[in-house]
Order: sequence, then C-alpha cells, then structure tokens
Amino acid sequence: SVEDHTDSLEASVMNSAVMAATEAFEEADLSVLGELDLHTFVQALTDPVVAKKVSQATSVPVEWFLSLTAEQLVDLFQDIDADSNGSISFAEWISALLRVRKANYQEDKAARQEEAKAIQKLAEEALEEGDLDLSGELDFREFIAAFRRNPRFVRKVAVATDTCVEDLESLDIEDLEEFFTELDTDGSGTISFEEFVNGLLEIRLRRNAYSQEEVEAENQAIIDVAYLDALDAFSQADLGVTGELDLDAFHKALQDPGILEKVAWATNLPQESFANLTRKGIEELFVGMDFDSSGTISFNEWVAALVKTRQDVFLQEKLQQERAMEAVVEDAMAAMDEAQEDFSAELQLDGFIKAFQTKPSFLRKVSHATGLAIEEFKRLQESDLKELFSALDMDFSGTVSFTEFVQGLAAIRVAHENELQEAQHQAEARQQSARFVKDVMVNSAPEGKDSITAEDLIELLRFLDSKRWTAPKLEKLVDGLPWDRDGNLPLGHLVELLY
Repeated sequence: SVEDHTDSLEASVMNSAVMAATEAFEEADLSVLGELDLHTFVQALTDPVVAKKVSQATSVPVEWFLSLTAEQLVDLFQDIDADSNGSISFAEWISALLRVRKANYQEDKAARQEEAKAIQKLAEEALEEGDLDLSGELDFREFIAAFRRNPRFVRKVAVATDTCVEDLESLDIEDLEEFFTELDTDGSGTISFEEFVNGLLEIRLRRNAYSQEEVEAENQAIIDVAYLDALDAFSQADLGVTGELDLDAFHKALQDPGILEKVAWATNLPQESFANLTRKGIEELFVGMDFDSSGTISFNEWVAALVKTRQDVFLQEKLQQERAMEAVVEDAMAAMDEAQEDFSAELQLDGFIKAFQTKPSFLRKVSHATGLAIEEFKRLQESDLKELFSALDMDFSGTVSFTEFVQGLAAIRVAHENELQEAQHQAEARQQSARFVKDVMVNSAPEGKDSITAEDLIELLRFLDSKRWTAPKLEKLVDGLPWDRDGNLPLGHLVELLY
C-alpha cells in the first residue's frame, strides 16, 4: 500500500542517516575516547570531511556547518550535550543528528505532499487532453501527439512542472522519447495517471530547487552591488572623514541630492522616500541604523543597514511577483483556451482583439487574474488593445505566447496592487497628519481658545512642513479659508478643510 511504501521509505532514510552519523562521529572522535569535548567538536565541524558526513546525516547543507561562528558552534555543542556533562557521547551525537534528519524529512514530505496536491488537477486535465483512446493512460503515440499538436496539454504540463511552455515545445523527438521513458517507471510502454503525477512532481521539485539556487545567486549579486553603492554614498557623506556620522552629519547627508541618489541606488527605494523625510523621520532612521546606540553611525552600520534594506526590497518584490504568477496562471490558461479557436500555440493580434471584444468569459478571467474591474477592459478601444498586445509581446514576434500572457497579467496585477497600497498609505498618512496637526493645535492653543488667526496658521504650517508650505501656497490657502469677522478660524474646521 501507499502507507507501507511511505513507512519503508522513511525507515530507509533514517537508516542511511544513522550510517552517515556514525561515520561522522568516527571521523570526529580523533582521540578514540568515544566522547567529543568542545575543542574536538569545534575542530571536527570545521573539517570539510566531517561536515560533509554530518550534512549527509541531517540533510542540512554542508555550507551551513562550515559557516558557523565560534559562538554558534558552542551553542550547538551545548544543544547536543543533553546531560550537560561537558562532552558529547556517541548516543547523544546520533540522537541529535537523527532528530534533525527526521524533522527535515517530515518538512520535505509535507512540502512534497503540498506540491502533489497543486499539480494533481493539472495532471488529470493534461492526461484527459492527451488520452485519445480514453484508456486512462498515455501510450507513446499519444504522448508525442499531445506535445506536438495540443497546446492545451503542453500548457498544463508546463504549469504543473513550473517550466516554460517554450522549453517543452522545443523538445525534439529524442528528448520526448527520453521524457516518456523517464515517466514510464514500470516499463509497461504506457504512462499511468500515478506515473504521470509522480513524474511531473519530480520535475517540479527539481525546478523549485534550481529556482531557489537562482534566487540565492541573484540575492548575492544584489548584495555585492548594494555594498558598492553604500560604500560610495558613505564616502561622500562622511564629509569630515572621521569614519563616523553623527546626527547632524547624517541629516546633512540626506539633504544632498548626490548622496540621496546613491542611497536610492543602494536600497532600490525611490529617492523621494528619503528626500521627503521630516526631521523626526530622519532622527528615527538614524536611531535604527545606529545598532550599537553609540550616537554615531559607523561605516559598517551604514553599509549593513543599506544592504539589509536592499535585500528586504528584493525579497519582497520577488515574493510579490511569485504570488502574482501563482494567482494568474490558472485564469491565464482558461483565458487562453477561450481566446484560441484553433490549436495554435500562441495568440495572434486578431484573435486577441476579438477575445476582448466578443468573449465575456475571457474578459472575466483576465479581470479576475489582474484584479482590475471588468469595466476597465470593456472601455479599451481597438487602438488600446493593440498597445496592450504589443506590451505583452515581449520578444516582438508578432504573437503572444502563454509565458508572455502569464507574465503580462502578473505585471498588471502587481502594478494594480502597488497602486492600491500607495493609495492606502497616502490615506493613512493623511489621517496620521490630521491627528498630529489637531494635537499640536489643541496643545499649543491658549486655554479656552478654539480658533486660530492667519498669522498663527502660517507659523504652524511652516513648523510642520516648511518644504511643502511655500509662500505662494500659504497665500493661496489663507485667501481661500472662511475666516470670521474677527479674522479667526475654528481649529476643528481647519483640520477638516486641510485633511
């Protein structure tokens, strides 16, 4: 049964882990005493040979062990030394490594089950597309025909395996033969549903691992670039060449357009995010970057803060893109099926325009995928649709592929989400500003006074935001307010008018 197979697989994994852990201990126990003291433990885990065996036992990357600091190694030693006697016995070593391996195995198993659920429906739909004789399996002829002549089948396999449609379409006959053999695990000459699901799942998991490696490499490249930009910005900001920035120097630096540009480059945040900071905002940023609370920001603190911000921005953008792709892909598949009246693999301009103008179901799916109201798309003229088609046709081929369609809808969704988020931030900022202004007015007004004069208002607004409230703006505002006969304006009325 499936449960027996799962139990057997887990037992096999644990047996392999025991063997690897035993070999690692034998390598580590340099004095052959059957115990590891702290010195021997640290020496062992900094040895690439031992670290590799520990990695095999726990399924934790070897780089993780080799990157541990002295303090982290001490903490790890104490965690494994269950009886706290100052040494690690063979039993403690095996128990600790197996505990980690089991936890990782269960985590991998849960992730695998989650991925299997995600592709089950797609695999079923793809099999139905390719199973011409309705046998419930794919023979070699059906398999080849589906890849060569059925774009719906190819799209579903691509989504299930997290692979580009174009990569699958480019497979030649030898590649497809090899692919078929890989999926036909029992060598029966046909691919059953279970074999199909398991095969697609293995490809998806390999693709996920590869994608993670790509993200890590991209993240490292971003760190390197951010470091150089942060270094450049600090060199320019440290005007006194002291190697430290106090609050005044920090404030000056954030008023310098050249430095702001470099900080924006380093963090990948808009320059306005820093240029529009109030004095209070700059002080809060300073305190956040002054990690050791010394009252100054060192070079290391400056670089660490800017690089960390850049990493956070990158990971946030990456996560948003991934979520958008996941959110649109099913609607994109269904919309593509609606738009294509033949079995062509890509959307032609005429079919694209026709789908938007005559197919409500297509519009509903595009609307749902992007998060935009369906009326937004109904208002598009033919010239607008041509522009949209050109924007989606990223390789300028004159057609829109499934990959381009998905990426385009995801980009529209992200842009829409960002607009909504920005609108929400602005509304929250207005509310916060209104509360702040009201508090300032109430606290600064003499007892019993609930109104303000034009002169006091000008002074107040300049105090709150001197950059925003220039002389022409203040004059225009004052002229437009409903002052009473005595030249006063109720404070509550003023807050409502301004916000």
